[in-house]
Amino acid sequence: MDYWLDLNFKNQQILIMITAFPLSWPEGYARTDRRDRKNSRFAQTLAVCREYLKDEIRKLNADNLIISSNQPLKQNGDLRADSGRLKTDDPGVAVYFDWKGRSYTMCCDRYPQIWENLYAIARTIGALRQIDRDGVSDFLERAFTGFPGLPAPGESTTDVWQILGIVATKDAAIIKKAFWNKSMTAHPDRGGSQEEFSALHNAYQQALKMP
Repeated sequence: MDYWLDLNFKNQQILIMITAFPLSWPEGYARTDRRDRKNSRFAQTLAVCREYLKDEIRKLNADNLIISSNQPLKQNGDLRADSGRLKTDDPGVAVYFDWKGRSYTMCCDRYPQIWENLYAIARTIGALRQIDRDGVSDFLERAFTGFPGLPAPGESTTDVWQILGIVATKDAAIIKKAFWNKSMTAHPDRGGSQEEFSALHNAYQQALKMP
């Protein structure tokens, strides 16, 4: 599968979790030259890193998690732990999520293996949460303003609704449903392209942030 959904109808909300393949690196974020990548001092497995990140997102009370990488997927769409030591030309990981009504993205490609970059992102979220628990006023909200989900360059408000195929709305459920429906044909493995899927995801994030 290309991605998987975790639907939760509590409080009449639909929480969508998508593990995306291949990697969709966020627009505007710098890349690390492969010659500058160095092995980390981490000693983990991909399965541990994957669950660690999910747990940090749950503790953050964030939702709509998207883990995007070039890591192969299991049949249910989750990251394959048995190929956790896979080396690839592009080991970057981008994590997208919604928190307190806004969309955010964090990404890392500093290390040569996917699991290392995934673990680094999870550790960063955990560290930010710890500082917030230690009592630094408004630290978490201020820190996350530095990780906005960025729209594609030149993307206009009109383009957002055209890409999603709906009229302008503030209803998050309608926006999420439109994103899911379009994803079924926009993803590269479903007959679409990486560019088309990236544009759709950017439109989805921007639409959720509309006032």
